[in-house]
Amino acid sequence: MIRSSQLALVTIALALCAAGCRTTAQARRVEKKGFLRDYSQLKEGKGNEPLLFYVKPNVDLSKYDKMLVAPVSLWRKEKDSALDSLSEENRQYLLESFNKALRDHLSKRWTIVEKPGRGVLEIRAAITEAVGSTVVMDQVTTIVPQTAILTTVVGVPLGKAAFTGSAAAEIEIRDSRTRERLFAGVDKRVGRKHLSGVFETWSHVVDSFGVWAEDIREKLDEYRKA
Repeated sequence: MIRSSQLALVTIALALCAAGCRTTAQARRVEKKGFLRDYSQLKEGKGNEPLLFYVKPNVDLSKYDKMLVAPVSLWRKEKDSALDSLSEENRQYLLESFNKALRDHLSKRWTIVEKPGRGVLEIRAAITEAVGSTVVMDQVTTIVPQTAILTTVVGVPLGKAAFTGSAAAEIEIRDSRTRERLFAGVDKRVGRKHLSGVFETWSHVVDSFGVWAEDIREKLDEYRKA
């Protein structure tokens, strides 16, 4: 049974955790699902890069100052039960959440436009995995100290804490007119035990969207200043 004192700790932790607090971590591996079609250019990412990553050699972003955000898609292989089983409501929620994350973060540095043109980059993204957390069990195994060992042991093989959610995506950034690929990435994030992420089924998935959007903006900033 969860004691009132333990529930009080949850309230305190949530108050201390900022809105940008990351409740996910990068997974140890990711599966290519076909959205990018050509993966021959991608190599193993390093540091804060996606698990698989490509950047055009000597890429020059100085001539770009606008961004076209293509609608995020839900991309799955045949017989992908996890995505196929999503309700229409959940599909729309996830797509809108990722779209919003990209627009919100990229608009801090780029003018968002709706059409291709000179000086316009285009970002294409697809959700290739979205698994919600088992909320009740995630709450119990996060809040109750005695379950910490269990959740650690269960999560070791996959790098994922027990009962948490996960998400994967494939993303490409290209010249909006020529469609030349400038950046591409395939990444997966998994939930970690964190008090701020235990109350919503899709909290870890939506957090992943925010992390990817923020990391994309920061990575583009690096190359824009170079």
